[in-house]
Amino acid sequence: MACRKLRTALLCIMIFLLPANNLFAAKKSKKVEVQLVDGESTSGEESEEETNPEDSWQLLEWEADDVQYTLRFAVKLERKNEETGKYEEYLETETEDNTCSIKLEPALHPGVYRYAVAPYNLLGIKEDYSDWEEFRILKAFQPEVNEVLVNVNKTNTIYFDEFNDGLLTINGRNLFEVPKTDTDVSYTNYTLVNSKLGMLKTQLFPLGINQGTRNTSDVIFRLNMDDIDTGRYYLMATDASGLRTEKNKSNELIIKFKKAVDFDLAGGYYCPVILFDDTFKTYMGSSAWPLSLMGKITFMPVKKKIGYFGGGFEAFYTRMDNKMEHYEIGGNLASGFLTFVYQFPIKLKKNNKHLATIEIHGGGGVDYLMGYQFKFAHDLKSETLNSMNLAVLAGGSVQIYLLGRLYVEANVDFTTSFMKDMAFGVLRPGALIGWQF
Repeated sequence: MACRKLRTALLCIMIFLLPANNLFAAKKSKKVEVQLVDGESTSGEESEEETNPEDSWQLLEWEADDVQYTLRFAVKLERKNEETGKYEEYLETETEDNTCSIKLEPALHPGVYRYAVAPYNLLGIKEDYSDWEEFRILKAFQPEVNEVLVNVNKTNTIYFDEFNDGLLTINGRNLFEVPKTDTDVSYTNYTLVNSKLGMLKTQLFPLGINQGTRNTSDVIFRLNMDDIDTGRYYLMATDASGLRTEKNKSNELIIKFKKAVDFDLAGGYYCPVILFDDTFKTYMGSSAWPLSLMGKITFMPVKKKIGYFGGGFEAFYTRMDNKMEHYEIGGNLASGFLTFVYQFPIKLKKNNKHLATIEIHGGGGVDYLMGYQFKFAHDLKSETLNSMNLAVLAGGSVQIYLLGRLYVEANVDFTTSFMKDMAFGVLRPGALIGWQF
């Protein structure tokens, strides 16, 4: 039977002489794809009145096998009642010949429809109707976002290092509620798009919409600050028909740190403890040397939600002296290291106050044994030992902020030097006071 050979139908809607910002469109539903084809004579002018479908027409097309054995087609069209949810008869007509299309004039109003087609065979007998195919005609509005305002500072910028409740408002035109049911014919979807990384995984849902005159709206959102990082974003509004806002300054949202770069300077006390190798203990009588000082500089130019990234320099100085029964020995241990630094700030949620910073760092540098000399009786002295050796460092610290940018820091490092004649590993715990510029 020819009716049983009907393939999946395709509904193509062609609308002419409609304003560009208020077209009728639809989207894919079940096996039917409804597509808007904009007429060449579209004026492109804005209109505050919804275009009347009576001023346009649409073309309903389908595909069928063995058309040469078909005289014509019968077409039934039904529309779903929004209140009852039931389909009601809308149109029943026939084609003039075996052409697989029919012109709908006037055009269909926005809503949910379904249609079925039955062929007439060469004997003029109407065969069974095909299965119903559902589709939607959607209202199409060109959404516009004219401004994005962050609630706490009335700008388009969110600062991670300041308190922020995540509330923001966009104002524009043709902005509506998100879809609530599968049969909505007018709605807006909202997404946040990163200029480099693409669309976020989650869709934005309005907390409320304040409708104004001439289709203007204020739409309120609350961002989950845990889902976003620093960067340049665009708040995109997409109409049910697929029309969407363009990326421009009007819908731009910037998320960054107000203080873009941190520069920390700290100094204080440390006490090196030689963990392995007996050379120092054998000749100098101790493994711990309290007469020591250290300093730190860190530069953090990359600040993200997951933490701060940068580099630093650590310097150490220790004076070593020991008096034995038959000799005296003394010298200086100086060390310097360039480090890679990661910092994670700890803040109060209620006001975003910076309480502390956890730091991990590591790098390479040198240990410099400087001016080591044995002194014996009768003013006898050994040759002075000066030796510079490559070394590596790994460690961490905790900074606790006392007042503004003033902080105290507990720091511990482990270093080891690549010396020819001995293995030299040192634990370097220290306490510092610093200032963040």
